[in-house]
Amino acid sequence: CRCLVFSTGAMRRALEAHPEGQGCLGSLITFLGRSGDSTHPMLMALQCSESARSCIKRSTTRHLWMAGTSVCKEGHRSPDGLVLVRRGTMALFINSIEVRRVVEGDIIGQDMLFSVSQNWTTSIRCVTDCDVQVLHRRLLVGLSHSMARKGSGDEEREAKRLLMMLEGRWREDRVMLTLPIFRGYDPEFLSIIAKSMEMRVVMPSSKVWESAIPNSSEGRGGQEEWANFNEYSRKAALCFLLHGTCEEVTSAERLVSKPQCTSDSRRVTRTIRPGACVGVHEFFGLREERSTSVTSRTLCLIEVLHRGVFLK
Repeated sequence: CRCLVFSTGAMRRALEAHPEGQGCLGSLITFLGRSGDSTHPMLMALQCSESARSCIKRSTTRHLWMAGTSVCKEGHRSPDGLVLVRRGTMALFINSIEVRRVVEGDIIGQDMLFSVSQNWTTSIRCVTDCDVQVLHRRLLVGLSHSMARKGSGDEEREAKRLLMMLEGRWREDRVMLTLPIFRGYDPEFLSIIAKSMEMRVVMPSSKVWESAIPNSSEGRGGQEEWANFNEYSRKAALCFLLHGTCEEVTSAERLVSKPQCTSDSRRVTRTIRPGACVGVHEFFGLREERSTSVTSRTLCLIEVLHRGVFLK
């Protein structure tokens, strides 16, 4: 074999000699010069113990992507797993419409890692230069099988837990389209909507959804309040629970009949099971005098229809 090695030190010296090249490569060299434990965020995301560290570390690769680089495309299979953004910002698109952004510390691609989706349901592009870690499904499955056979007691238990998630049977049907709000629509239109949804896998005790539209009690008024309302409404999404159990907490404020006119906060908690849908009010641009948050109790499979994509 013949190999060409270009070290970080050599790159730095080249940039010092030719400063005009620092604009496009300077930040990438800065990324290379920084150290950090990239395995720990993966362990946290998968809720694994230290016994799985070696397995996960050997299943990851590091990538440096410049602004404008396409990370993945809708309908494609690569990359085949979890994507951790170590530094930088990425934008997610569905049908060429930006639906959300991920920043440093965020993780995406759980549906690809757990084989819920065979192909990416979103396109992702780097907004800035990005330092990214990819946990590959194929490598992780192979190493987990090996660890389950040859590992110690703790490693064997951790490997079996990982394999249970990696090789589990997941529902892939678009049952969201059976909701009453979609009845009466043309079948061809519904088939287009089915291809415009984002699939998410959410680990236990993680935030699934929370209301974002400000209510009228926040003190804003006139055109500013309406502009904020329209902005929040544009980013709203309809979330449908396909698998797992979640907890919904709703907080509402009501005025108390006292001279001071203080408010009394009331919290209502309920369990959400497969078939439930959240975010309907915001999806249709309706205001509510309450705030709601949904947290997963178990491993959950969520299907998401973004308002901006639906309106297109």
